[in-house]
Amino acid sequence: MGETGTWHDMSGLTLGPGETSVSVFDLDASSQGTYGLVNVNVNYPNHEVLICDKIELTSGEADTEPPSVPEGPGAEIMPGPQVRLTWNPSSDNVATAGYRIYSGDGTEIGTAPDAVYVIYDVTPGTYAYTVTAYDVPGNESAHSDPLTVTVGSGYVLLLANFGGDESGNRFGIAGWDTVIKDCYTDYRDIGPGGTTVTVGTNGSYDHQGVTGPARAFAPGDRIAVTWHNNSDETVTFVPKISFDDPDRRISGVTGTWHDMSGLTAGPGETGVSVSDFDTSSQGTYGLVNVNVNYPNHEMLICDKIELMIPGQGTDTEPPTVPQNLTAVEIPVVLGYQTGLSWDPSSDNTGADHYEIFRDGVNIADNVTETAYDDSDGLTSQTTYTYTVSACDAAGNCSGQSDPALVTTGGNTAPSLTLTEPDGTDDTAGDTYVITWNDDDPDDNAQISLYYDTDSAGADGTLIVSGLGEDADGTGDEYEWDTSALSPGDYYVYGVISDGVNDPATVYGTGPVTITETVPPPEIVNFTADPETITAGESSTLTWEVINAGTVSIDQGLGSVLLNGSRSISPQETTIYTLTAGGPEGVTLKQSISVFVTTNYPSADTEVKIRPDAIFIDEPEYVMIKVSIPYDAGGDIPSVCLKRVDAEGNLLACEGSLTDDGNADNGDEVAGDGVFTIRKLFSSSVGETIHLRILMTQDSQTAASDIFSLDVFAHLTDAEFDAILALQADAVRNYKELTDSLGKEAARDTVFAQIESDPIVLQAGMSEGGNGIWMLYRCGVLGALRLNVSDILEEEGSLSAPASKKSVRHRMSRKALRGQTDAEEIGNKKAVVLGAFNWQLNQNPLTLGDQSPEIKQFLEDSGCPGFETPIDYLLDGEVTVDVMKTLHHYGVISINTHGNTYYKGLWSLWREKWGWNSEESQVVLFTGQEPTSINFSAYERDLKKGRVAIGRIDETDKPYYAILPSFIRYYAEEGYPDSLVFAGACRSLYNTSMADAFFDKGAKVYLGYYEYTNAAIAKKCGMTFFEKFIADPEIKYADQALIYVQGAVSSVIQIRQRARLALPSSELENGGFETGDLCAWEGSGDSRVLSQFDYIAPVSGDFFGLVSTGLGFSTTSGSVAQKFCLPLNARNLEFYWNFSSEEFLEWCGDIYQDYFRVHIITDSGIYPVFQKNIDDLCGSVRPALLKFDKSSDSCISSAGNDCIVWTTDWKFESADLSEIVAGADQDIPVTIQFSAGDVGDSIFDSAILLDDIRITTGD
Repeated sequence: MGETGTWHDMSGLTLGPGETSVSVFDLDASSQGTYGLVNVNVNYPNHEVLICDKIELTSGEADTEPPSVPEGPGAEIMPGPQVRLTWNPSSDNVATAGYRIYSGDGTEIGTAPDAVYVIYDVTPGTYAYTVTAYDVPGNESAHSDPLTVTVGSGYVLLLANFGGDESGNRFGIAGWDTVIKDCYTDYRDIGPGGTTVTVGTNGSYDHQGVTGPARAFAPGDRIAVTWHNNSDETVTFVPKISFDDPDRRISGVTGTWHDMSGLTAGPGETGVSVSDFDTSSQGTYGLVNVNVNYPNHEMLICDKIELMIPGQGTDTEPPTVPQNLTAVEIPVVLGYQTGLSWDPSSDNTGADHYEIFRDGVNIADNVTETAYDDSDGLTSQTTYTYTVSACDAAGNCSGQSDPALVTTGGNTAPSLTLTEPDGTDDTAGDTYVITWNDDDPDDNAQISLYYDTDSAGADGTLIVSGLGEDADGTGDEYEWDTSALSPGDYYVYGVISDGVNDPATVYGTGPVTITETVPPPEIVNFTADPETITAGESSTLTWEVINAGTVSIDQGLGSVLLNGSRSISPQETTIYTLTAGGPEGVTLKQSISVFVTTNYPSADTEVKIRPDAIFIDEPEYVMIKVSIPYDAGGDIPSVCLKRVDAEGNLLACEGSLTDDGNADNGDEVAGDGVFTIRKLFSSSVGETIHLRILMTQDSQTAASDIFSLDVFAHLTDAEFDAILALQADAVRNYKELTDSLGKEAARDTVFAQIESDPIVLQAGMSEGGNGIWMLYRCGVLGALRLNVSDILEEEGSLSAPASKKSVRHRMSRKALRGQTDAEEIGNKKAVVLGAFNWQLNQNPLTLGDQSPEIKQFLEDSGCPGFETPIDYLLDGEVTVDVMKTLHHYGVISINTHGNTYYKGLWSLWREKWGWNSEESQVVLFTGQEPTSINFSAYERDLKKGRVAIGRIDETDKPYYAILPSFIRYYAEEGYPDSLVFAGACRSLYNTSMADAFFDKGAKVYLGYYEYTNAAIAKKCGMTFFEKFIADPEIKYADQALIYVQGAVSSVIQIRQRARLALPSSELENGGFETGDLCAWEGSGDSRVLSQFDYIAPVSGDFFGLVSTGLGFSTTSGSVAQKFCLPLNARNLEFYWNFSSEEFLEWCGDIYQDYFRVHIITDSGIYPVFQKNIDDLCGSVRPALLKFDKSSDSCISSAGNDCIVWTTDWKFESADLSEIVAGADQDIPVTIQFSAGDVGDSIFDSAILLDDIRITTGD
C-alpha cells in the first residue's frame, strides 16, 4: 500500500530464543545508485517478537572468504531419545554467523548459531551427519567429516512435565507442547509441582494432558503418569486416559476412556500409573488426556506424562499369576484378622512385589513377602473374597489369582451366675459383698446390679452399672452400700449385656437380710508429716478417731486420746499402726510408714520422664522410668511415685512403678530391672508438678532426687510472630545504624530497643559484645549473633590467652604415649553436619565448608573403617530432630555458627531449667528455620530452655539453636565413648556444652575458644581429621590436636575424659559389658539387660537381647557390628538362649519364629547359624518369663498355653574357615544376630546373647 518501490531480499536468518544476529544485503551493479532512504521490512508475521536493533553501512571490498571447516564433530545420545551434536567453532576473516547441519544424503535439517545442535524425537536406527559454517555475507565452508550415530531401541519420551506454574512446563516431543486442562484444574507448586483440581472436589473434572501432531502409538508402547499425594491420608485410585477426548470425561466431546493401573499412595508419596497400548487401543493420535477419577481438592498432583517405547532392554513381560492362594481367619483378642499366603510368582527379571485385593478393592500394593495379614475394617460373620496380583520392577503386573474366601466369626452371647447371695447366712449391716461368675468370649459385655423387694419381675432399683466383664473368668465382686436401706429382706439380681445379643437377667439365691447396726469405730485420718525423713530428723503423727472406746499406737506410744499428735524420730523406716476399739469387740487398724531415706547411687537411678512438660487443659500420658537392679530370687522392690512440694514434703501418691511387663503401665519387659509407670497428668493452670520416686526393699527405703513435670500455656501464633519480627527488626536496624554510628554504637542502640520492648522480660549481651540475648515474656529464649568486632572477616584468628591454655596440650608425644587412660571410640558410626554449607560456599574467602573433606577422610579410614555411607546432612537438613539423634554416633562433626549467651540470666529461670552454673551457655545453631508450621513441634524444648530462636546477621535469617541442656535430655542411651568436633565459634569458650556431652558418655570434645573465621576453621577441621585418621604416626585425638595447634591455630582447644583412638578393627563389646549397644548397630527390638527375671548373664553384668517385638515394639530385632576378620580366624563362639511363647503349642505349624546369625562380606552373605521353633521343640522347658501372650491374666485358649518355654543358655561354635579361605589380608565383615517372625506376629520370641567372640589360630 502507499508508494510503490523496489524491495530486495536480504540474507536469510534463523534465531533461537533470546538470540541476536545479522542479516545483510550487498549492493551490486543492478542495485547501486543514489538514495535518500533505507527501509527494512521484517517480512514475518509477529507481535513484539522480532526486535530491529540497528542498521549499518559498511564499505570496502566484498567478503568472499568462507569460514574454516568445522572440526571435531561428536554426538551424545540423550533421553527422549535425542541426538546432541557438537563440534569445534570455526574461524572466519570477519566473523562466523552460524552453522548448517546436513543429513547423510546432503539434505539440510537445521541451522545453529553456536557449535551445538539437538535433534529431537529420533527413532531407532543409524544416521550420518555433516556440518558447514557460514558468515554474514553467506559464504559457506566445505562439509565437515561425516559423523555416524546409532540410536538403539527402547527409550522414554517426555510428553509433558507440568511445573508449579505454567512457566515451569517442559515438553520432549517436537510440536507436542500445547497443554489441555479443565477450567477447574490449575498449577500448584506442591511436591514436584504439577496440576490438580483447585475448585471443588469433583474427580471427573480433573483432567490434564498435551496435544501435538498426530503420531502412531503401537502395541507395547506405554503411557506412564506420575502422581504425588499431597494429603495426610493414604489414597487408592484408578486414573483414566483418553487419546481422542480433549475435555471432561463426562461432558463435551465424547471419546473413549481407558482404565490405567490402580495406585495406592501414602501421605507425601509419589507413584506411577500406566496404560499399555495393545491391538485394541493402538492407533494414530494427536492428544493424550488423563483424568484422576478421584474426588479431591489439591490432594493428587499430576507431575508428568511420559511415553515409553519398548525395545531391547525394555521389560514389558508381566510375572506369572500367583497360585495356590489360601485365606484363613487368625484368632485375635480384639476384632478380626485374616491371613493370606500364596506361591511365589516367576518373572523374566524377578517379581518385585504383590498387590492384594479384598472384594475387588486394592488394599495393599507393595507387599514383598508371599504372605499378608489383614485386619483393617473386618466385621463379624462376613465373607471376604481375596485375590493377589504379582508385579515386577518395571511396573508390569500379572492378572489376579483365583479367589480365596474366608468368613469371620460372630459375637457369642455372654452368661452370668450370681454366687452371693447364695441362700446361706446372707445378712448385712452397712455393706454386703455381691459376687458372681461371668463369661463372654468376645470380652465386650457390661454388668448392672439391682435390688428388689421380691424375686420376680426384674423391676428393682439400680445398685451399680457399667461393670466390666471379667476377662479371666474366675469371678468378680462388688461391695454394696446398704447403710441407707431400712432393715428387711432384699433380693439381688444382675443383668449382663454385650450390646449385640439380648440382655440376660439372673437372680441370686434367696434374700439378703439387712439388720440394724451399731456404728463401728472410724479412723477419720492418720498421717505422718513429713512422710519421708533422713536419719536424725523428726516427723509428726496426727490422728482423729470417732465411735471408738479405746485408741492406741504401737512402737511404744501406747494409749492415746481420740484426737491428737505426737513427734517421732525413727532411725530406720518404721511402720506405725493405730488400733481403734469399738462396741462388741470390733477393732479397726490403720498403718502408716515413715520412710528414713538414703539416696540411690546416681549411676543406677537416673529417673527418665518423657515428656517432661504438658500443656494446660490437655491431659497427656507421661512415662516415668527408673533402673533398679534386684535379685530375682528375693523380694521385688516396691517402687512408687509421689507428688511432693518443692521441699520434698508428700502431697499425694500417684501410683506404683512396675517391672511386670504390663504395657498398660508402660513396662515393656518383665524382670529386666527397669520399673515404669504410665500416668495420665492434667492441669487447668500453669504450674510445676514436683515428683519423687520411693523404693522399699527388705525394710530399707531410698528416695530419688526431686524431678518435675512442667505445665505450660501454648506458645501462640501471635507470640511466635512477634519474636521473629523483633529479631528481624533488630538485625535490620543494626545494619542500617552501623554506617552512621559505627558497629558498637549501633549494637548498643539496638540493645536498648530490645530491652524496652514489651514482649521482652530480660535481655543481655554476650561476653565481648558480639551477641545479644533475650528472655521473652512467653518463656522462650532468643539470641542474635552480630559481627561487631570484625573478627569473622580477619584473615588471622585469635589464640587462647595464656591463662586459658592447659599444659597437657603441650605435652610431648613420648609423654602422651605413656598415658594409660586411653580408650577407643565406641562405635563405627559417624555423622557430619554442615548447617551453613550454602553460606560458606558463597564466599570465596572462606575456602568453602570443611564438611565434604571431613566426610571423605572418614569414608577412607581403612579396614573396617566407619560405616558407609557416612550420615551427611547439609543446610536445612540439619534440624532440631537430627540433633536429637547425635548419641547414635561414635564420631560427630558439627560445622555451624555458635556463640555464648545468657550470662546473668535471672537465677529463678536458671534453676527452673536445671542449669547448674552461672556462666554463659554455649549455643550451637541448626540449619532449620523456625516457621509457623514447625514451631509447635518444639514448644516443649523452647519452653524448657533447651532450644532458642536465634538470628545471624550475616545470613539475616532466623534459625533454631540448641543449648547444653538439649544434649543432656535427648541422650537416651548415652554417647558411645564419642569424639565430638564442635566446629563453631566459642564452642569451647567455657565447658558448658562439653560437660553436657561428657555427662552422657562422650570422651573427647574439640572446639574453638573464641571467634574464628571460616578459612581458619576449615584448615583446623581438615588438618585434625586428616592427621587423626590418615597419619600412622598419630594414634590419639590429642596428638592430632597438638599438630593442628602448632601448624594452624591455637584457638582450637580440646577437653577429654579419656584419650581416644579410632575404633578397633576387632569385634568389640561381645559381652555387652558397656551396659548398652556400644559398637553394635541395633534395629527393631534390640536392647541390653542386666537381668531377665531370673535369667542372669553367662558372665559379667550384662547380656544382649533381640526379639520379635516385646512390649511396645512390633518390629523384629537384630544387632550387627562391622569389623575386620583376621586371616587366622577359626571360629565364631557365642552363648544363646531362645525363649518363646510359640513353644510347644505351635510346633509343627506354620508359625516358626527364628534365630539367625549371618556374616556379610563384599562377596556375599554367609549363614553361620540358624534355629527355628521346630528345631528346638524337643529341648525346651517352661520358664518363669512373662511376654505379651503369657501374662498373669492370660487364659489358655485358641492354642495358647500361656507359657514361655526356654532352651536355657547354650554354647555355639561356628567354623569360619570358608570365609577366610583364599584371602590375603584381613576381611571387612559385618556380623548380624537377628530374630524374626514367620507366619504371625502375635506370639513373641526373645533371643539372649552373651560372650560373642572370634577365636584365632596359627
